[in-house]
Amino acid sequence: ESTRVPLRKWVHHGLESAFSRVQEMVVNMQLTNSEMDLVLLRLKTEVGQTEGSLACEWLKAHPTSWASWIPSGTKCAQGWGLVDATESFVNARSKATSCSYCVPGRFSQKIVDSEGETHICVACARGESQPGPAQTSCMPCEAGTF
Repeated sequence: ESTRVPLRKWVHHGLESAFSRVQEMVVNMQLTNSEMDLVLLRLKTEVGQTEGSLACEWLKAHPTSWASWIPSGTKCAQGWGLVDATESFVNARSKATSCSYCVPGRFSQKIVDSEGETHICVACARGESQPGPAQTSCMPCEAGTF
């Protein structure tokens, strides 16, 4: 006798741009067939177990398996930049504690360091502006403005 187990699909058209850390975690998720088979067997044979309770048990029992799935808190997506504990923008990951979206007047610029790719929020140069948040460039100011 075959029992159907519902598989849920994670889909969002703009997942990478809207929720880059979630998207990265989903990409990083890896389970071996034997790990999945064991969880599914328990779901089928143990009365009262739910998908959620078994997933919770598995997570508690295997922290070394899933810890690498979680992206760094200082891997900032495009439109975002590194900030320190006071939420001030910084230009190096070594000074940062997290990411925040770039505010108007700044743009997001990619940098690469020893940990890989991230972004910083850079102030627009003299003669340029950016009225919107989370942008990737500044625009020349209109004639007669600065």
